[in-house]
Amino acid sequence: MARTLCEGSFTVEQQIEIARPRETVWDLLLKPELWWSSPMPGGRMKLEAHVGGRFMVETPSGDGRLWAHVTHIERPALLRLSGPLAMDTPVSSVFQYDLEADGQHTIVRVTHRAVGIINPAWAESHDAGWRRLLTALRGASEPD
Repeated sequence: MARTLCEGSFTVEQQIEIARPRETVWDLLLKPELWWSSPMPGGRMKLEAHVGGRFMVETPSGDGRLWAHVTHIERPALLRLSGPLAMDTPVSSVFQYDLEADGQHTIVRVTHRAVGIINPAWAESHDAGWRRLLTALRGASEPD
């Protein structure tokens, strides 16, 4: 199947409210293996939560893929990463989580900007993907 690629960009901006304190949500955000499903069979997401740290998927056999590096961290309010985020073309991609405290609730905002050689369908697929991920983060955060 031929892929349609062109120079371009996209931006995804979403938010979700989670019925947990910001510090609780922050702690879970830094453990993507608990809420971010791996695209590789047997894989597990891993985040090294410091500037320069890697965000990647690893498998028990040693296979893996680097998705981004941490470029900015302000605990417990902001996490910014830069990398291809599983896109396999020359792409510059930055995604950021902003956590805003609202009493016992937290507003999580994600912004993802990508520019480079892009498949036009990626904007829609990333929008849907971020929606699934934020829902998974809320599901892992909130008590039953």
